[in-house]
Amino acid sequence: MKSSCDKIISSLNDEWGDAMKRDMDLVRAILLRVEEMGDPGMDIPALFPLIENHSSQEIYYHIQLLQQAGFLNADFPLQITGITWTGHEFIEAAKDNGRWEKAKDTVITKVGSVIFDTLFQVLMQLARKEIGI
Repeated sequence: MKSSCDKIISSLNDEWGDAMKRDMDLVRAILLRVEEMGDPGMDIPALFPLIENHSSQEIYYHIQLLQQAGFLNADFPLQITGITWTGHEFIEAAKDNGRWEKAKDTVITKVGSVIFDTLFQVLMQLARKEIGI
């Protein structure tokens, strides 16, 4: 008999499709949702139904990316154990929808695609500009 962990891994492996394409809007959505939930021992599968228009595979893959980038701490395969300092900084900079869209548009216009580090820097620059720094 399969454990709940084995069932989740099995279902994630069934259909990856476009899950391995990085999606910055999904990165933002995951971080915002994790912060909102405020549970340092949150089960990763609990996020799946809370993030619209994305498969569980896409969400899981992006949680892995967020951990690799140092924005989330996770105990794979099942738990998010916290948001890092850098993750909180990104959340604060990306929370405002107008700033988020402006930063994405700026990066895409100048670079042609979204490069994460550049996007984060533009978000921070826009936030500083808003407070006159």
